[in-house]
Amino acid sequence: MAKIAAVAAAPLLAAILGTGTANASPSAGHIGAGYTNNPHGVRCAQHNISYWFRTSGSDHHEPAEDSSFGPETKQAIKDFQEEMGLPQDGVLGPQTGNAFMAHGDPAYTGSDMPYRAGGGTSTSYCYTYLPTTW
Repeated sequence: MAKIAAVAAAPLLAAILGTGTANASPSAGHIGAGYTNNPHGVRCAQHNISYWFRTSGSDHHEPAEDSSFGPETKQAIKDFQEEMGLPQDGVLGPQTGNAFMAHGDPAYTGSDMPYRAGGGTSTSYCYTYLPTTW
């Protein structure tokens, strides 16, 4: 009986804890405090923030690229959102994901901004892990 209860409880536990994976950008989970954060998505966020801050001449602090979401990454997301004119909630949702894909490291996003208007490509590494509306 205990074995049956454990098997029955497994899907519920997975739903509560989350799986931490994302399969496609329109369905990729938000990244931030209170969310199940996929380390690949966090790394994409950290790398693209650092890339933007370095190449745009920003004076904001670059977060450590350690695949772990913490206060430093949250603040860096807020700083990036401020520079992009987005609501500064420190959560990487679809609007912030669109900005990362459009202005992030071309090696990670497939974007060739600022030379072409638009965003990254669905074949890029970060597309799978960052929420966007594309």
